[in-house]
Amino acid sequence: MNMTMPKTHDSITDTLRDIIVSKIKPELDRESVSNTASLLDDGLGLDSIMIVDLIVAVEHQFEFNFAEDDLSLESFSNLNALAKVIERRLFARSLAPA
Repeated sequence: MNMTMPKTHDSITDTLRDIIVSKIKPELDRESVSNTASLLDDGLGLDSIMIVDLIVAVEHQFEFNFAEDDLSLESFSNLNALAKVIERRLFARSLAPA
């Protein structure tokens, strides 16, 4: 079972940081993963396989599926950008009929 669903931008970025250092790139120090650091080569150095792993982990953790238009370099540029995509998906899900 997943953790309690984060509600705030900060709790979403904290959860993303935890996913990255525990499942995607454990050699990173949690404190080195800032909200604005690039997730890609010029920052944290996540490669395409790690990004796919991150997508799967995020979908599992937050219980939604990314839309095709969410899967852009901009969406995965840093934790803040990714958190905004997640916030949009969670908000859209909250509006969907049960």
